[in-house]
Amino acid sequence: MSVALYRFSYTVADPDLWGHVKFGETIWNAGRVAIPDPFSYLTAGRLWLDHEWLSEVIFYLVFATAGSAGLIAMKVLLGLTMFGVLYRHLCRRGLSAVRAGFLALATAHFFLMSLVTVRTLIFSYPLFLVVLLLLHRMDRGRPPRWVWIVPPLFALWANLHPAFLAGLGIIGI
Repeated sequence: MSVALYRFSYTVADPDLWGHVKFGETIWNAGRVAIPDPFSYLTAGRLWLDHEWLSEVIFYLVFATAGSAGLIAMKVLLGLTMFGVLYRHLCRRGLSAVRAGFLALATAHFFLMSLVTVRTLIFSYPLFLVVLLLLHRMDRGRPPRWVWIVPPLFALWANLHPAFLAGLGIIGI
């Protein structure tokens, strides 16, 4: 877990981050998602629908509360949560703690390129993991008690990041 903490805490500046924070602030202050476009001179006044509005509102609220360190802490927390859930799942499947740790760490390294920046994509990885775990459980012939969360999960995910389509695709397959 300490190696995962070290790796997930490494952060590179992302040029889109401040746009995401500003878009979140604009939506938060407007109190609604669909607003006239305040940013473009060509489409000024036309309806602007932000497809990642919920992620950006979260970024704005975290930044307004805890600054840049808060955004990094949020990214690290999401990464560690994903790492911990995967580790626990692997241990429950019968892997030793050491093997599960190495496998979870190898998997975490696969996602590091996307997790070195604070981007809206950071919400999709844990949600995709939940979908995979749900499908794994259902494949074993036991739909989990929490299968009812799928519709609200996808409603949430669709407002966080467009990668919810990957989750729908995996369910479809």
